[in-house]
Amino acid sequence: MTPERLMELLGTLHWSVLMLAKVLGAHETTVRRWVEGTTTIPPNVGEWLEKIAVPIIRKPQPTGWVPQRDWSRGRR
Repeated sequence: MTPERLMELLGTLHWSVLMLAKVLGAHETTVRRWVEGTTTIPPNVGEWLEKIAVPIIRKPQPTGWVPQRDWSRGRR
């Protein structure tokens, strides 16, 4: 897996580098090195990410709906 593909899958999953590190029980620096291309992404990690991203790729988020509240602005 390339660093570019890793970032693409993280975007698909709506995960950050920190989130992937937490899910894997890895150090954030390790995952950052994968993204930067300074260390090789373990094949089993790449294969796992490809598998778990499939349902999201096949059934993306719905479009055309309007959220009832903008949660990005905090509580009112």
